Amino acid sequence: MFLRRFFFSINYLFLMTLIELMVVIVIISILSAVAVPKLFGMMTKSKASELSPAAKPMLSCKTPI
Repeated sequence: MFLRRFFFSINYLFLMTLIELMVVIVIISILSAVAVPKLFGMMTKSKASELSPAAKPMLSCKTPI
């Protein structure tokens, strides 16, 4: 009886830690699924805004290149 209760408690604790680990992995994957596209969008936006001032001298040139 004691051994059965002992092994049940070990399996229960292992199962709880496994479930907690799976929950953490799901939370991290949801956050990364939201954050990664937003990060790439911000990188594209910053590159476009960096390109605008660099292109102004080319646009104001009177003679064709």
